[in-house]
Amino acid sequence: MTSEPQALEPLVDLGLGRPQAEVYLALVQLSTEGSPTGYQVAKFLGKDTSRVYKSLAELERLGAVEVVAGRGKQYRPLAPQELVRHLRRGFERRSRAAVRALSDLQPTPPDEEMILLRGRERILDRLRSLLEAARTVALL
Repeated sequence: MTSEPQALEPLVDLGLGRPQAEVYLALVQLSTEGSPTGYQVAKFLGKDTSRVYKSLAELERLGAVEVVAGRGKQYRPLAPQELVRHLRRGFERRSRAAVRALSDLQPTPPDEEMILLRGRERILDRLRSLLEAARTVALL
């Protein structure tokens, strides 16, 4: 594969599987010369065509690629910035749905016990949650 390895991990961190991220990056590189077919992507990556087509179908389902109208199935990737916005909106939509679904569960017990929090992010998240739940004044 000739795609930039440093570009692969951020895509995986955003929720793409490694095979899908590799195929997306190949599409970005190949799209400078037009819209490639799945076969062209597989050849470029040196991967099995059935796996590449499976990744392309998943990318299409996620909205990360568009199918070009015409003879044969050709693919065009979303621009990287557009892809990140698209993935972010999807994550935010799923997060809101999760909060709604989880809010029906048994409520968390009152914050009367002392707890041990480790890690800066965990501490800040807990502090944000406590401040949001404050009814009048919060003194730190």
